[in-house]
Amino acid sequence: MPKIKISVLKVFTPEDVFGEKYIAPDGTVAEPCHLKEGQEWISTDLKKPDGFCSWAWDDFRKDLYLLYFGGDIPDTPKGVVYTVCSDAKRPVCFKLERLEE
Repeated sequence: MPKIKISVLKVFTPEDVFGEKYIAPDGTVAEPCHLKEGQEWISTDLKKPDGFCSWAWDDFRKDLYLLYFGGDIPDTPKGVVYTVCSDAKRPVCFKLERLEE
């Protein structure tokens, strides 16, 4: 079965989203996501790579299944899905690529 390459394309900070620091009602300041643009992982057998963000993994699980089982998105290169983590304070854009054996 294919492996899936996960690449971080763009990391947005709370300042990018809100135009200023985001301060929660309890006074804590939202920090940027720990992921870095250009980071890459390989998922084998639909397993979450060590150290990968669980929130993002759950957000794009459907995209992983689509690629893993041979599906494609119209108007997107074959074997590629562009997706995003839904953390609205610090979203991250990803590129998922099916790696044929």
